[in-house]
Amino acid sequence: LLPTLVTTTRRKLLVLATLLAGVGYGTVAVRENLLGAPHLEYLPATLHQLLHPGEVQARLEQQRLAMIAQHDLPRIRATVGRATVDVFTDCHGVAILNGLNLKPRPTLQSVNAVAGDWLEHNAAHLRNDGGPKFLLIAWHSFDLRYPSHTDGPALLAMLELYDFRLEERGYLLLERRESPRSIARTTTLERTANVDEIVELPAGKLGEYRTLSIDVGGTAAGKLRSLAYRPPVLFFLVRDEAGEWYPFRLVAPMARCEFLLDPLCTTNGELRTLFESTTGRRITAFKLHVMRYERGFVATEYRIRLASLHR
Repeated sequence: LLPTLVTTTRRKLLVLATLLAGVGYGTVAVRENLLGAPHLEYLPATLHQLLHPGEVQARLEQQRLAMIAQHDLPRIRATVGRATVDVFTDCHGVAILNGLNLKPRPTLQSVNAVAGDWLEHNAAHLRNDGGPKFLLIAWHSFDLRYPSHTDGPALLAMLELYDFRLEERGYLLLERRESPRSIARTTTLERTANVDEIVELPAGKLGEYRTLSIDVGGTAAGKLRSLAYRPPVLFFLVRDEAGEWYPFRLVAPMARCEFLLDPLCTTNGELRTLFESTTGRRITAFKLHVMRYERGFVATEYRIRLASLHR
């Protein structure tokens, strides 16, 4: 009786989920006018594809071969061989097109790593004895986030465990070291700050990386809103040594995990410099900003911790 009841319940839940998905699709279709005449023009072509799958397969094969030529990395392939590779941030397709032995981290792509636990698991994937031998990197910021905020703990693990090996067609290749790089860590600033307060930072020293963690709380209304909808958007503005301000986004659960603040690393070139030396653009101040209509969802005071890492 019990197995029959479980099976019946599962079927009912499946039917309910299907109905809800249908309602959701219908709502989006009406809102975005997906049922209008411009979209119906594609219907004959779609039906033709369904009736002639061989043509579709041939076209896709041509596209695949074109992409292989576009992303051909012969030097990297020769260096890596059959050793294991992970890919940062999200260019896994390039590794697959080059036939590399992909050994992805738990979240697969950096864009999926939002919760603190996920970020730490990704870093642990690199620190494990069986971690990937090589890392293939095309560094970029998703959704205007602070660049090194993306998979922040994993980037710090890279600085300990990997060296730059070569660059080819815009992709960096890092190779695992024989032993971890010795890095000393010192907390240099720990305090609270208010939203929109400019936090002046102590001058950075030659030969150091600096990391930051930010603990931003939500109000009772903000926690309910985050549970039912989404958390408020946080803006993270940084000032460099030239006095220029740069706006980025910050994701509160990610910011609680330590991430690289400076040298500022926004491009592949700056990331390469990060491994070859500790020079680069330094951050002299930052501030956290919330849009006026979302102020009531974020606590006015938050906590910061700045640390210095020396090779």
